[in-house]
Amino acid sequence: MIYRMFSVIILLVIFTIVLIIWLWYRNPYYLITWWNRMIKSECDQQDSVSLNGIPSYQDAWTCNNKIVIELNRLIQLNHDDILMEVNSIIENHTNSDVQIDSSIVHKDWLKDESKWRPIWVRFMNEWSKTADNIPTLKRIASLFPEICTLHVSIFYPGTTVIEHRSPSRAFHRYHYGLKVSDADIGLNISGYDVKWKEHEGFLWDDTLPHSAWNHTSQPRIVIFADVFREFSNINAVGSKIIYSLLQRTKHVAHVKTILQREGITILL
Repeated sequence: MIYRMFSVIILLVIFTIVLIIWLWYRNPYYLITWWNRMIKSECDQQDSVSLNGIPSYQDAWTCNNKIVIELNRLIQLNHDDILMEVNSIIENHTNSDVQIDSSIVHKDWLKDESKWRPIWVRFMNEWSKTADNIPTLKRIASLFPEICTLHVSIFYPGTTVIEHRSPSRAFHRYHYGLKVSDADIGLNISGYDVKWKEHEGFLWDDTLPHSAWNHTSQPRIVIFADVFREFSNINAVGSKIIYSLLQRTKHVAHVKTILQREGITILL
């Protein structure tokens, strides 16, 4: 009897190891899709309380993610310093600094990539070289290990991002307006228009279909951050595992290589 139980345990361990190896070397996006289904109920519950009937849309001050609330508070307190540092990068930027790698740009949803320029601070939990040029934002982000990706998104006049979706529901997407015109500029989430506002932040689920545009004469500057949702224990652990799988995709590895190169400040 003991021998049989021991044999079963060994077989289960071997099966588990083989399964983990098999899953590890598969395309992790299959797992992300599967995990989205596993956490759907808890995500839907978190997103059920939203503003103005816009799916998942929540004000950063009153949202159900405590990390976002504190992040928003610190960014708002340091708004002017962050904007000054970002403007310094833009003003000192020359075309010779830019190394274009169009393979990291999703051309299927970005109509004119030359008018969208993200200044990366953190990507998949790794600091970019640009982060040192935005020390205030880097200092704030360093307080939150729950933030896996953060960048300053610059939409120059004429930018249009057609409808698309992000892959994982394990995160909330946070936006904060650093410099935003009052004219024809905005974000559409599942058919609902949202306006960015300076000194204000909000969060939402960016796996929902969304698009954006800037039909003004001024650049739009917004802070983007992907923040882990605050799940129950099992879902929290599972989300971290899925995240580790996402880190090993070819796309992520390629972008990390680009970010780590010397001299790159702004990626197209």
